[in-house]
Amino acid sequence: MARPKELQETLKAINKKYGAGTITTGNKAVAVKLKRIPSGSFSLDCELGGGYPEGRITVIAGPYSSGKTFLAYKAISEGQKKYPDKIAIFIDQEGTFDANWAENFGIDLERLEVVRPATAEHGFDIMTALIQSPYISVIVLDSLAAMTSTKELEKSMEDSQAMGGNAKMNNEFFRKAQGILNMGSLEEEKEQPAIIIINQLRDSMDMYKPEVLPGGRGQQFFASIILYVRIGERYIEKKPDGREIYVGHQIKFKTDKNKTFPPKRQGMFDIYVDESNLGFNAGEIDRLKEVITYAIFWGIIGKSGSWFTILDNPEWKFQGASRVIDFLRENDDVREEVEKQVMAIALNNKKPNSTEEITYETEDGRKIDPETGEILEEV
Repeated sequence: MARPKELQETLKAINKKYGAGTITTGNKAVAVKLKRIPSGSFSLDCELGGGYPEGRITVIAGPYSSGKTFLAYKAISEGQKKYPDKIAIFIDQEGTFDANWAENFGIDLERLEVVRPATAEHGFDIMTALIQSPYISVIVLDSLAAMTSTKELEKSMEDSQAMGGNAKMNNEFFRKAQGILNMGSLEEEKEQPAIIIINQLRDSMDMYKPEVLPGGRGQQFFASIILYVRIGERYIEKKPDGREIYVGHQIKFKTDKNKTFPPKRQGMFDIYVDESNLGFNAGEIDRLKEVITYAIFWGIIGKSGSWFTILDNPEWKFQGASRVIDFLRENDDVREEVEKQVMAIALNNKKPNSTEEITYETEDGRKIDPETGEILEEV
């Protein structure tokens, strides 16, 4: 369609003033195809849409010790695997970074820059300086709730503080960060890091909303994904010397907001924080358990009673789940093909082939439809 000369001159003036590609026709704009950093969890990737989106903000929130930092470390490790020529940034506002613990996740410490800002202003300034860099795979902020402003740091404990001061500062950061991410030409593909911000769920005195997300409402508007995590079943094992050791727990998650994939998705997976009798080490996720669960759900692994058939291949028919697990552990090519087919179905949002019902449960015992996230009535 031919534009009137006056409109063409206006559009040309806009691009001259704000940079070429600031405004362009739809057929010239780069098709927005989100790149993603895997989370390390197969089920979480299925429900997120493939992982954490690059050039977008993801907030991971939950109670204390629910696995938030665990997931952040896994994201850094996965980002380093995907981009061996890029570095990752960990902004350690809580002052808890431990190099030995980070190595459990497969993190290359030579390609990780750790930042320990004294104040929230310093941390936010560092983030905004790095947020558009094409040489960074992942930026993690741990955590938003721990961000302390200069005023708060310098004041006496007896001094009062203006209500909402930190929230206003946080909201300003989110607005500024989004503006920086939007910079650049619509006609050029951009490389930007995945931004992961950890936050904490706090108790509220509101009986209708017993938990709140501290730090201002800006995060709820500008984050592309808000992921809630909670502790499920805890795994305590008895060791040969008679000690009972806490080795890990189940993470239950929900994508409360997702502007990159259908939201309100739920699921669960197992993480390990110590050596387990099952063969898992600290920093690992039981990924194979997730793959098999989803493969049965989507019909990639057929199940009839105690018999399992993998990829409809009659030669790969086994009695008992343990034999399926052993076979997939020993045959990486088959496992990868199963993962590939399951992920393709999950991301295309297709209906499952399996007729076997799989549901999850809320903490109060109500069942959840894992496909729609709908809370079902008690049965």
